[in-house]
Amino acid sequence: MTDLDRTEGAEVLFRLLANLFVEMDVFASPSECHGLLCGLLVQGKVLSEAAWLRSVASYLEQVKIDNNNAKELLGELYKNTASQLQTPGFELALVLPDEEVELSQRVESLGLWCQGFLAGFGNRQLASLSEEARESLEDFAEIAQIARDDLDETEEDEQDLMQISEYVRMAAILIYSELMTDKDKPLKTTTNQPPPYLH
Repeated sequence: MTDLDRTEGAEVLFRLLANLFVEMDVFASPSECHGLLCGLLVQGKVLSEAAWLRSVASYLEQVKIDNNNAKELLGELYKNTASQLQTPGFELALVLPDEEVELSQRVESLGLWCQGFLAGFGNRQLASLSEEARESLEDFAEIAQIARDDLDETEEDEQDLMQISEYVRMAAILIYSELMTDKDKPLKTTTNQPPPYLH
């Protein structure tokens, strides 16, 4: 799969999730939702699709995900993301708006992706990460605070956003690769309860 194919697929998922959240009357960002999933998956722990649905329901402050369309779409997001992380070759594509969306909204979405990632990852396994990976998490926290008004609609800002997005993508892959290779096997965890989140 080419970079273009992955990016287009992620952009389609963003639009579908955005429409789904409107239908569900949920105030949430598709990017934040994907960041949450990545934050859970990169830990190298066993996370079933059912556990993911319980986790995202908790994060979205829903009792449960019982809408068939929601189950299908969130399940597809889970399968695609898990597959991308497990495939050699840096396949992960961030679920972000396409380039037709205003720059300020894309900046906000990247910040929300980082916010979701940090919520999913929490404070667990920090000791298992390299200094570079821990610094990446600190950068995620800073990116999550970027204000929409801090950027203008300039070509330079467009390039900056592309570079930051790529940095975030590669940092997530780095964290995943470090935790997956720790002690040469993924860690096990119970999936009976959704994990706690940072707020």
